[in-house]
Amino acid sequence: MNYYHNQNYNLDYQNAVVQDFANWAIKFALSKIIVASVPQQDRTQVEAICDGVTGALDLINPPKTREGQAIAFGTNAYNLSKYL
Repeated sequence: MNYYHNQNYNLDYQNAVVQDFANWAIKFALSKIIVASVPQQDRTQVEAICDGVTGALDLINPPKTREGQAIAFGTNAYNLSKYL
């Protein structure tokens, strides 16, 4: 894995930031679509599963930039706080 650090915002770093945000947006949108597509009585359980899968995906394939790591950390912290 090639982790980028703030390298004066060169083009590769900017592309990695865009990719991290796109990955986050796709996971967020898919989670919301999946939760909205199930019956009302099952939504809390499906939402918990989607939150867990999002966190697991961030562990398996973490964001490569500090900005991506920050938004993934914030999202996962929020998801975890819903269940504490």
